Amino acid sequence: MKKVKGAQIALVISMYLPQIFIELDTILIRFTTNETLLLSFLIVALILMGVSFLIGLINTVIAIINIFSDTPSPTRSTMIMKFVLIPWYFLNFFDWLLMVGICANPWLMLAVPLIICMGIGYTFTILLFTNVHNFSYVINLIKNKKIKLTSNIVIPVVLHFVFVLDILGSILLHKEIQKIEEKNTKNDVIDIDLQ
Repeated sequence: MKKVKGAQIALVISMYLPQIFIELDTILIRFTTNETLLLSFLIVALILMGVSFLIGLINTVIAIINIFSDTPSPTRSTMIMKFVLIPWYFLNFFDWLLMVGICANPWLMLAVPLIICMGIGYTFTILLFTNVHNFSYVINLIKNKKIKLTSNIVIPVVLHFVFVLDILGSILLHKEIQKIEEKNTKNDVIDIDLQ
């Protein structure tokens, strides 16, 4: 579980770092005409976005490995991570909206659909990276026949694929996994008493 929490913390930090440089760039553009400084902040932000993408891939690899091992539930830490990332999603939306606004020039209008697709693609990929541990845990439980696919499991997992509703999905999944684990713990105690 320490690997999962460490990977999730690294992902959150790596997601906020590029935002800091992008926001600094947005603020400095009003006060300076030094294009080298502005460009360097933007390049650092792009490099850090690549690093966050790599950390997301590392999270995915850890999640895939956890499918085949008996690990504790990551649903609580994932739920906390989702709440910590709410400001990031607002900043991310604002930044992509700002990039679309910059391209409101008639000569750059052709770039608007590309920027919108890039923004949605990047944000959706990050959304999936934040959910991989929950997905792997549910797959592990199904593989080990500890749970059955019911609507109480399927609906929260499907909500993990929708912006904003992924937070609700992580809360519902956490509550459902807690119920299942409590039931399994009671069954284990009953089995021990009968023996």
